[in-house]
Amino acid sequence: MDDDRGGRNMIRTVGVVIRFSLFYFGVISESKRISPSKKHRFRTREAGQNCPKCGIIMKHYKGKLVNHKIHYDAVTVGHILPLALGGSHSKWQIQPECKICNAAHGAVLAELIHQYGKSKWDVPYFILLKFVVYSAGQIKSTSFYKFENEFQRHLFRLKETAGLVD
Repeated sequence: MDDDRGGRNMIRTVGVVIRFSLFYFGVISESKRISPSKKHRFRTREAGQNCPKCGIIMKHYKGKLVNHKIHYDAVTVGHILPLALGGSHSKWQIQPECKICNAAHGAVLAELIHQYGKSKWDVPYFILLKFVVYSAGQIKSTSFYKFENEFQRHLFRLKETAGLVD
């Protein structure tokens, strides 16, 4: 069963790489925002699950505008391929993530963009491709050491802000 799941995850990674490449080269456009009702159903369904990145049990704060400091454990719609890089809301491209992990992942992308310029288009294709493969999370390699360190740094900073770190 684990082998089957690993195979599906690898197929998902390949799909994400293809979708990103199609987006980057202008074949497909950026996805529209997820509908509030779909987002609500997703959050409700995934509440009580563990965040796949940090393991915290996530909660759904119905009707609340969540923020990192107070609602750090809020379930969010985590995109395997960030929307800014061509991601979509399809079932195979989203996963539940806690508010802090989702924000940390976004901060890594924002920092990468800032390192090369002011826009995602300033970042060389192969650098973004490497980030996309890292984001999919199925390939473990020292090649992604920089991204993982940045993720952990942002995660620590956000946890500190939320009062979760002494």
